[in-house]
Amino acid sequence: DENSGGWFSWIWGWSREDKDEQKQEVKTSSLMTSEEKAKLYAAIGYSETAVDPTLPKSYEAMKLSVNLKSMSASIRENNQTPELLKFSLNELSTIFTQRPGAQAIRFETKITSLEVTGMTQENCTPCLLSSRTVYSDNSTSLLSIMFETNPLDEGADQRLRIESQPLEIIYDARTINSLVDFFRPPNDVHLEQLTSATLMKLEEFREKTSTGLLYIIETQKVLDLKINLMASYIIVPQKGFYDCTSSLLLLDLGSLKMKSKSRSDISGLKVGQSSIEDIMSRAYDSFDIQLTSIQLLYSKHDENWQEARKLKYSSQHILQPLDVKVEFGRAMVVTDARMPKFKLSGQLPLLSVQISDQKLKSILELIDSIPKAESSPATSSPPKITEVRLLKIISLILIGKISFYIYQMSRMQWRSSIYFAPLESHKEEFYDALSSPVEDMPFFETPSASLKRGSSTRRKKLNKQESLKNMTELQLRFEVAEVLIKLCRLTVNSETPVLQLEVVGLGTELKLRTFDMTASAFLHEICLLCPEYMDDNDKPVYLVTTLDNVEDDLLTLEYVKADINGPELKTAYQNVLQKIKVNFSSLDVHLHTETLLNAVNYLNSLLPKQETKVVEEPVHEKTEDKKDVLKKLSLDSQVIMRKTATEITAKLKNIVIVDSDEMALYNKALYITGKEVFNFKIISYVNATDGIAYTNMDVVDNRVYLTVGCIQVVFVNKFFSSILAFINNFQAAKEALTEATVQAAEKAATGVKELAERSSRLALDINIKAPVVIIPQSAISANVLVADLGLITVKNRFFIAKTNTRYNLPPVLDSMTVKLSELKLYRSCYEQNSLQTEVELLQPLNLEVAVERNLAAAWYNEVPDIEISGRLKPMNLILSQEDITTILRTLNENIGESSGASPPSQELKDTTSRSDIRSTSEHSAGVTLVTSAVVELHSPVKIKTTLKLDFRFDSLTLVLYNSNSKQGTNLDQRDDLLKLAEFKLLLMSAAVKMLSDGSMNASVKLADCTLDDERQAIHKATPRSVMVEMKHGFEKKVMMDISYKQGRDGTVLDVIVQEIYLCASMEFLLTVADIFLKANAESAAAQRNLRHSLPLKEQAPLQPVSMMEMNIIVKNPEIVFVAELTRSDAPALVVTAQCEVFIKNSPERYSMTAAVKEVQVKACPFLPEKRKGNVTTVLQPCDFFFEMKRSGNNPQSADLMIKSLTVKVSPIIINTVITITSALYRTAETTEEEISQTPPGLWNMKDLKDLKLWFLEESNESEDTSPITELVPTGQLLKMSIESVVLTLEAGVGHRTVPMLLAKSSFLGEVKNWSTLINLHSQLELEVHYFNEMFGVWEPLLEPLEIEKTDLFKPWILEIKMKKKAKKALVESDAEEENYKIPEYKTVISVSSKDQLNITLSKCGLQMLSNLGTAFAEAASQTSDIFKKDQAPFVLINSLGLAITVLPSDSFSVLDVEFGAKIFDLKDGGSLNMEYVRSKSESEQFTAMTTLSSKRFYIQICPHNHSTVEKIPLTKVGRCIYKVRHEESGVERSIVCQIDTVEGSKMITIRSPIQIRNHFSIPFTIFDEGRCLGTASPENEFNIPLSSYRSVLSLLPIADENGVDGEYDMCEGITFDEIMKNVDSLLQRKCQSVMSTNHSLIVNIVTVKDTLTSSLCSDDEWDFSYVVHLWPSVLLHNLLPYHITYSVEGNGNKYHTLHDGCSAQIHNAVLDQTRLDLELLNYLDQNWKSEYHIKSNLPDISFTTFYCITELDKTELDIAVHVTYTTGQMVIAIHSPYWMVNKTGRMLQYKADGIHRKHPPDCKKPLLFSFQPKNFLQNNKVQLMVTDSELSDQFSLDTVGSHGSVKCKSHKKDYQVGVTINNSSFNITRIVTFTPFFMISNRSKYTLEVAEEGKEKWIPIVLQQFSTSQFSHCELSSEHIRERKYLGVMLDSIWNNVNAESILDKLANVLAHISVEFTST
Repeated sequence: DENSGGWFSWIWGWSREDKDEQKQEVKTSSLMTSEEKAKLYAAIGYSETAVDPTLPKSYEAMKLSVNLKSMSASIRENNQTPELLKFSLNELSTIFTQRPGAQAIRFETKITSLEVTGMTQENCTPCLLSSRTVYSDNSTSLLSIMFETNPLDEGADQRLRIESQPLEIIYDARTINSLVDFFRPPNDVHLEQLTSATLMKLEEFREKTSTGLLYIIETQKVLDLKINLMASYIIVPQKGFYDCTSSLLLLDLGSLKMKSKSRSDISGLKVGQSSIEDIMSRAYDSFDIQLTSIQLLYSKHDENWQEARKLKYSSQHILQPLDVKVEFGRAMVVTDARMPKFKLSGQLPLLSVQISDQKLKSILELIDSIPKAESSPATSSPPKITEVRLLKIISLILIGKISFYIYQMSRMQWRSSIYFAPLESHKEEFYDALSSPVEDMPFFETPSASLKRGSSTRRKKLNKQESLKNMTELQLRFEVAEVLIKLCRLTVNSETPVLQLEVVGLGTELKLRTFDMTASAFLHEICLLCPEYMDDNDKPVYLVTTLDNVEDDLLTLEYVKADINGPELKTAYQNVLQKIKVNFSSLDVHLHTETLLNAVNYLNSLLPKQETKVVEEPVHEKTEDKKDVLKKLSLDSQVIMRKTATEITAKLKNIVIVDSDEMALYNKALYITGKEVFNFKIISYVNATDGIAYTNMDVVDNRVYLTVGCIQVVFVNKFFSSILAFINNFQAAKEALTEATVQAAEKAATGVKELAERSSRLALDINIKAPVVIIPQSAISANVLVADLGLITVKNRFFIAKTNTRYNLPPVLDSMTVKLSELKLYRSCYEQNSLQTEVELLQPLNLEVAVERNLAAAWYNEVPDIEISGRLKPMNLILSQEDITTILRTLNENIGESSGASPPSQELKDTTSRSDIRSTSEHSAGVTLVTSAVVELHSPVKIKTTLKLDFRFDSLTLVLYNSNSKQGTNLDQRDDLLKLAEFKLLLMSAAVKMLSDGSMNASVKLADCTLDDERQAIHKATPRSVMVEMKHGFEKKVMMDISYKQGRDGTVLDVIVQEIYLCASMEFLLTVADIFLKANAESAAAQRNLRHSLPLKEQAPLQPVSMMEMNIIVKNPEIVFVAELTRSDAPALVVTAQCEVFIKNSPERYSMTAAVKEVQVKACPFLPEKRKGNVTTVLQPCDFFFEMKRSGNNPQSADLMIKSLTVKVSPIIINTVITITSALYRTAETTEEEISQTPPGLWNMKDLKDLKLWFLEESNESEDTSPITELVPTGQLLKMSIESVVLTLEAGVGHRTVPMLLAKSSFLGEVKNWSTLINLHSQLELEVHYFNEMFGVWEPLLEPLEIEKTDLFKPWILEIKMKKKAKKALVESDAEEENYKIPEYKTVISVSSKDQLNITLSKCGLQMLSNLGTAFAEAASQTSDIFKKDQAPFVLINSLGLAITVLPSDSFSVLDVEFGAKIFDLKDGGSLNMEYVRSKSESEQFTAMTTLSSKRFYIQICPHNHSTVEKIPLTKVGRCIYKVRHEESGVERSIVCQIDTVEGSKMITIRSPIQIRNHFSIPFTIFDEGRCLGTASPENEFNIPLSSYRSVLSLLPIADENGVDGEYDMCEGITFDEIMKNVDSLLQRKCQSVMSTNHSLIVNIVTVKDTLTSSLCSDDEWDFSYVVHLWPSVLLHNLLPYHITYSVEGNGNKYHTLHDGCSAQIHNAVLDQTRLDLELLNYLDQNWKSEYHIKSNLPDISFTTFYCITELDKTELDIAVHVTYTTGQMVIAIHSPYWMVNKTGRMLQYKADGIHRKHPPDCKKPLLFSFQPKNFLQNNKVQLMVTDSELSDQFSLDTVGSHGSVKCKSHKKDYQVGVTINNSSFNITRIVTFTPFFMISNRSKYTLEVAEEGKEKWIPIVLQQFSTSQFSHCELSSEHIRERKYLGVMLDSIWNNVNAESILDKLANVLAHISVEFTST
């Protein structure tokens, strides 16, 4: 039953009738008869009618008064020892009164004073507790209590008054410590057992007491309560002993006032008018409780704390006086579920704490100074706990005793006051029945029947019903309006706040009900500010604030707990037993560097100092950017715990990181685009896999679901680095955090080790929309790179491993699948807060990874702990130049751009602590090593596989695009025409295996790698232009194989690259490189303005290397260098080799061996199918070998060995190399250079010092140029040896060339100390031979030297030495000797030879060198087209007119024939190509070539039906005659073997002794008695067939295509006899014209004996060889710069035009008969005519006169004719002795011997000048006249190569003319050029204008161009006989001597100035 008794029912219980009485009555009436009742009453002396109603209420029936004057109790150890504690009480008085008429009692008690004193010390007894010291007034009592029931004024049913005066409590340390010792139990008493026993007894006792107390059911009484307890205080003095000199800490406990509220408002309630809620809210007993002035002070000995205690605020206050108000209510009705039994509400307006650093230290010192009680080591538990337990026991015993006493009293009262019952019964019943609100009936309209007593059955039912009601036991609300905590710094006796924490609206609400409990807490606002610092608005800096958040509370917390037996568990609580709900709205955290550092330092200073001193970080006083970072979070989470499972759900709705820099373009650093950031759910099942369920793979222990939305991160490095720089300021905190993290990791590791055998299973279902990372080019650029990381899904399943062995538990494997899809990378533009367009850089990518984990790895080792296998689908990257530029600029500008604030320099930490740490770590490492060694010895651990990784890439493709020159094109589309290259890696696979002993094996394989030229604009030789690929036929092999092994002995790395084909097209590679270079240049240019020097990070010291071995092998690579890909036969160089590199490195020794074997370089056409027979070996196969060793501390020693190098250089090789390398240096586009803008201030005066010209800078002699350290020999040694180098210079057409110059050399050398004092010593042997074509032998160019006293020769030796050594120091004064100087060093190189250098040059040698030079020069200048046709070194041509058989010697190999053939048939006109047979050995080859002997190089021939010729040697150039006999007729005939060198090849022609050479411009057909033998074409040789060379030969001219010369008849025959007899004399034959009898073609025939190198025949003339020359009779040359026409007299006026510089043959001219009509065209705008008679015996130079007849007059012109007579031909050259060229821009006139010639300024071609024919050979001179001047002095025109000036005087000014005389290329004409004597050449980049002093006309001088045609109008140009890059400008004053010098000086100044200004640019 509920107990609704009053507050002090135990006191007034005896004077009141209770409801239990009726129960008792019911019980007794049902148990006894009336007789038994009477007997019982008599036995106990009870009467039912004992109450006397006649007594007045004021009548006092009983009055008891007790007065105790004084009482004291003391505690001491034993009788002999002084008191520990004395307790004395004065004047205790008690009065007890009873008034039976009013059923009233009154109880009063008073205590006047109380004092507790402690242990005497230093003749003074401390007072621990005292009331007198505060109030000495005796009239006031220390404590007075008055209690009364039913008082006379009837204002209340019960009245209680309590008042107390303050107590002063002083802490005395010695007394307290002694008491602790006193109450400490003896060692043999086990306190824990004692305590538990006592508690058991008390529990029983309490139950009995409760039963006694609860049976009283009290009426609802009015209690009038007034309690006033004045404030007591506790003093804690320094050192624990109170005297006037000690500082103290004072805690004021505050005064307590409590009073009951009046109940006058209840009477206002009317039945039916007041609502049920209103009535319920007032049906409470209410009390007000006030607690005022609780305060805490710290007072120094000289401060007055008594006064400060009365003040609201003082400097001594720590806790300012605080007031608490509480309202307490107790329900009148206790059976209504809607009314809480108790209501408690309270508030605290302000809690204010202020403390300074000094005060805190003082308080800590004060507490530290108090002596503590000694702890006894014997006790098992700490002393404090013991004291607490002891006090607990004592208090429990006291409570028990008091309770027992009250219980006894209440029984007595009940017994004595039974007779009051009938008066109060109805009232009691009414209150008992007040359960009507449950039945929802009006409060006072209850039917009278319901008020009657019910039977016991109804009562039980009601009890049961009530027990199901959810009654509210307690409702509580408490709020603290404001909390203010100030941490201050003491400065000049005043406290300035450093940190201030303000909390507004902190409160809690609690509702305790029968079946549940709800609690909630809230916090409205919180602020943390630093008043010392102000922000931009002059307000204090807030570190934490919620000022922005007005509506919501910052934090609300709700907690609901339900009873499992509650009726509404399922409906109202959904079976939830406990529910916690936390809501956090928004909080702004402002991290201000200076403020935080200041606060951290302040808080550090508060902490007690450790023994070791720590260097404090100084606060950097600096003005900084206010870099605010706003982060906004919104998190929802939920935890549900059930019996079977726990479920945790977390949702992050929103997260934003904002850059609060107003200027920032990207103000959000991190934000979310979807509904939520992530949704996380984990379900943990309890004991899911226990027992048999372990084998069920569908059952798991934990299940995780994770969905992550799309987060967008904008990475601006400046912003992030500013955050990092900010964090760096808190270095100490960071280090502490790191240390904590390390410890946590260690603990976690040990926790993992302790996992049981059973493996828990975690099922994953993860879907992540991976973040989109936006990386801007820079903080202010709109260009961005976007990485969209796509979608990641993770799922897993479990299965049991298949195993042969039986295990107790089946091993379980976890198979996890990770998929990454739609990973993209693109470039975009960020405008209007969104991305505009997309340029794809990486096409969407998919990746799938399977991870298998062995969950039983602890004991099951048959499978790896973790096995990862993955496959990356094809990956396609697309990059253009713009993309690369953007990426590079992003790297430079964004990534390279830090916040600007460099991190503060790190203070050095205490060295001792650091060394301690180091030594301990080393020590521990040592221990570890020892233990591991021990373990190894005893029990070998089974090695298992911990990780196995298998990864496979299908392909990686990179497509490169050229830059898009056209702007404004779509950003999001690629133009296929701009595609440049495609790079592909095919089928990469990687495998890694890690074992438990730390060893690891890894291998990476790359099947193929290709690089293709994808340019569409360029025509290519093949459909697919491959730059890199696997060689054809090796596709099944792997291109690259890398294997890596790591074990205890060290690491081994093997790399094999094989069968790679690399086409190094220079042009293509440069185009590709150009993209990157241009992009790099653009980004670098953009970056130059933003350079920041970044601090270098300290590099960690390198760990000592364990044994490392590296082997690299490159097998059969083929590298093709090609200049252009457009032609299949483009020249190319093919390099093949084998490479091997072996490196071994360990702490003791290092060795490296590198070998490059069979290096071979060939020149050939680009495509392999075109190479057959077109291959030249540039470098014969050779081997390089390099070895380097170092052991321990010994110096390095190295060896480089090359056995033999044979390099061939021929025109085609030169051409190929030049063509390939020329692509490297592309010719600059011929676009004209833009004219630079004229810079401002060009003509201003400039100070030379400002120009900073290097040649004007003073040399700073004083600068110390000596090196910083002295150089010491290191002992390094490198030996080099090349056994032989053979360099061959070859000549010839194409690939088959013949050696012309041979150089053989060998090299030996060694280098010591190359890194410091280098010392090189080497010697070079040299032999050079050249090929003498004339005699077909090799002759030495550089003569070998004879070895004395032997027949042997040795090569010439050259020695090269190089040495670096210290200069000898000059002896200086003694004073300076002390300052030891590091010596200066100099390097000395000496090249010397002890042998004589003999160089032999013959005419043949010079000729050969000249031919070689020409061939190489052509090769260097020509394009490769000339080399398309190849020519063999030996070409044999058959010109005999019949077939021959050829048998070459073994030293020749015949080209393009069947292999193995020895004898070759050659038809007439056919040819046979042969070359040397190369020998294997280099030295043999060299010897064979230099001793080229006719014994080895020969052929044998046999004409058809003739005998065989003996051996014909092919070594010498020239002609040899041989005899053959006709087999049938026996006639002997001669044949000629003619050997010529053509472009290095030997052309061997086998012919008859007669050869015809035709010098006509028309061909002749040769006939033998009517039979056509062939055609002799112009300027070519024609060989007469062997069968016809002794016959009669006739000639027939073939008319040209136009038929100009008409048709002719055959001439008369020429016999062999005539040829022999007319050697070197003229034979003439005529061919009569068919058209006219007058005309005939005249052929002059001259026979010459052939020059033979050797003749094996007799001197018979029939055996000689003859060359027959056919000449035209007259050759006419036109050597004038004008056209002329000629006509032969009688040719019917048929004129032929002869261009300037050309010649013509006159076929029908006859000496002394023929006349020519000549006409000079367009000379001085006129045509001139003349006649010329062809005569014999004319002088060398004669003149013919040309006439020009106009209407006005007849003008004459003398033109010279030069005549040359040879056997068979007359050559006529028409020329002018002098050409005059006028470049002055003025009219010139020439005068000599009556000849007067005018030369107008606009005449572009030269003027033809000649002296009179009669005076021609005399010493002639000429005079000059300019415009209006007088004639100059006479000057000669014959001084060729001279320059000079001529002055012409005029009445206005003097003209000065420059004269230059040069010879013409044909030597018989002099070219005289007249120019202004002064000329200005503009070589600057600008177009200049010049003007003379006093003249206004400005003349432009254009900048120097490449051609003279660009010159200005002022220039007079000739036909550019000599081009000059000068601009001639005529200035009037330049002709005047007076002004010339001054203006020249000025011009010189200007031009010098310009050259300084511009040529340097």
